[in-house]
Amino acid sequence: MSCSLNVIIIVVLSVTWSSLAAPDVRLQSGIARGYDREVSDTGRFYSAYYGIPFAEPPVGELRFLTPRPFLGRGPDAVITSSTFRAACYQPGLPQERLSEDCLHLNVFTPPDVDFGPLRKVMVWIHGGGFFIGDASLYLPSKLVTEYDVIVVTVQYRIGALGFLSSGDNALPGNRGLYDQILALQWVKDNIRQFAGDPDDITIFGESAGSASVAALSLTPATKGLFNKAIMQSGTILSPWALGENPQDQFYQHARDTGCLPRVYNPWNTLGYHESIVACLKRKSPNEIINAAEELVYSDPLTKSIDELPLFAPVVDGILLPRAPASLLSDKAYLQNIGALDRSYILGVNDNEGLILASQVPKREYGNFTRPSNVASLIKSTVRSYLGWTSIDTLNIVDFLYTFPRSANGEIPLQNILALNGDMSYNVPTVLFSRALAKASPSIPIFLYVFDAEPKLKDLDGPLRGTSHGMDLYYEFDLPPNDLDQLVFFYADLDPVKFPTLERAFTSFVTSFAKTGTPSTIGISSWPRYDSTTESYVALSTQPEVRERMFEQRTALWTDFLPRMTTASGWFGERSKRAAFN
Repeated sequence: MSCSLNVIIIVVLSVTWSSLAAPDVRLQSGIARGYDREVSDTGRFYSAYYGIPFAEPPVGELRFLTPRPFLGRGPDAVITSSTFRAACYQPGLPQERLSEDCLHLNVFTPPDVDFGPLRKVMVWIHGGGFFIGDASLYLPSKLVTEYDVIVVTVQYRIGALGFLSSGDNALPGNRGLYDQILALQWVKDNIRQFAGDPDDITIFGESAGSASVAALSLTPATKGLFNKAIMQSGTILSPWALGENPQDQFYQHARDTGCLPRVYNPWNTLGYHESIVACLKRKSPNEIINAAEELVYSDPLTKSIDELPLFAPVVDGILLPRAPASLLSDKAYLQNIGALDRSYILGVNDNEGLILASQVPKREYGNFTRPSNVASLIKSTVRSYLGWTSIDTLNIVDFLYTFPRSANGEIPLQNILALNGDMSYNVPTVLFSRALAKASPSIPIFLYVFDAEPKLKDLDGPLRGTSHGMDLYYEFDLPPNDLDQLVFFYADLDPVKFPTLERAFTSFVTSFAKTGTPSTIGISSWPRYDSTTESYVALSTQPEVRERMFEQRTALWTDFLPRMTTASGWFGERSKRAAFN
């Protein structure tokens, strides 16, 4: 009897496992082969489909062009890989982990997608300042297994290969954004084959990925491709998220690669630029990246991030028809492209600027906060974001961010990091939210500030708070790498608080994707953002609803300083960043 029972159990288990094993998925472009994967600490299984090409390799004559849909190599050809494919070309990674043929995506599904209704779909766009980053870093195993959603992670061209622009039709730029759009179109067309709902797609991203989500929310090219958007630490209004002088950068890159012609023809600028692009197409990807690496640097001591030569999206007249601030102020435009038919979550970490201090040895903190350096930084910041400077303005900003000082006149490091956090993340997030709410008061918008309450390694140090990027550790299974040292250079993951915050973070992003309303542990409901109360959730081990994110510092930049002149506002009068009305 027991022997027969054992046989029955084995047969049942075999049948069950067979039904849950990752099936091959037949697509028009070929076969996507699935692999069963196990979550290490829960023992739950999910299905992984790695390296699905959504575009033809952007190599040779296709370099710098908008991506072309992947056509396949025959209906019976297996088009996937057994693990993550190579990252797009970038500095800092071994050569064997890089490829110009990098336009792939990965699909992760629950093991039982053949049962029940179609699953909600979440498409992740990685960050990295538009010049580094790799989809393989972000494994969404718990999002998939604990919350029954399908997650797609996307690769896109970065750095010069993705965002170099001549400012005209020779190389309009934004190729990385076009890659993201084509990936979204692929998801829309194919995700049903994986039991995903093509009519309920959420896009989400962090840092440059978040700015990409914002850009995708403002372009007419994505109408109908997604329903909800989550922006974590960044918008297209962030100073590092939009290229100001792409043509200057284009010429510098051409000079560094040996592609700048000796003779300039002012009567044929387009032909001049086309000759540069033709030369760049003959260069190796390493030559392109090595030259670009010279342009990508960080000098937080004396310059605002806005004045650093970073690769980024540009206003090209097509994907971004006008300056993002101008688009956000145009209700008719937003309605026409479908932006007001979506739901949004926007948020930041409580001390984003700490990421800058990770690049400064503790012994050099004194130089970092030297009054002369800080004065240069403040002047650069005011000039960049307001378009003008005056003694009164500089004194006001100086007072708010550098006082009170110590007895010997030293400026607190935390204050300088707050300035960076406000300019790069906090104020742009508030402005983006205000603009959407003004365009449509009924639009579902939700705001948060995340505080992981990290356990400090150096309790006597001056640094406090949750740094830029720290939220990723509560959302994905991130592999151990140098990012740990960058983000957690001064803090440990608290073994008691981490599981609670992990559940809270993963719960609110997935519940939003599934229902349109975020949920969290510890509060009864998450209020919508509106222009009157500007409510947001302070997400921590003791979450609570608050009003007006970083109120005093935000008001300085959005309300008080612009009132000092009738000629300027946020981002001043510069042609690419028109101020809000």
